[in-house]
Amino acid sequence: MNLPDNFHLPPTNHKYVIEPFNAKFNIIKLIHPDVYTYTSERVWTVWGFVCKKTGKFYAPINAQKPGDEVSWPTTAYTSMRPPVQRTLSVSVLDFC
Repeated sequence: MNLPDNFHLPPTNHKYVIEPFNAKFNIIKLIHPDVYTYTSERVWTVWGFVCKKTGKFYAPINAQKPGDEVSWPTTAYTSMRPPVQRTLSVSVLDFC
């Protein structure tokens, strides 16, 4: 399986690899170019999962489990949902 033409370009010196994951999904790995001291193996991150039947993308819960179908903007690094930005709201009335 190939990535769609409109898929993200990989970050500089990185590349995407699609591999079989289980009967339902393929895994999309983001391969890192860096060499790490703790391993001689190639380091990778799970970008997400793609359903073999429908071609829809799913965000990872972790490296072993697909999560929700992606319905939000993604980045070149991950398909995980961005965190909710919470702002602190302080009122003068809170101190009276």
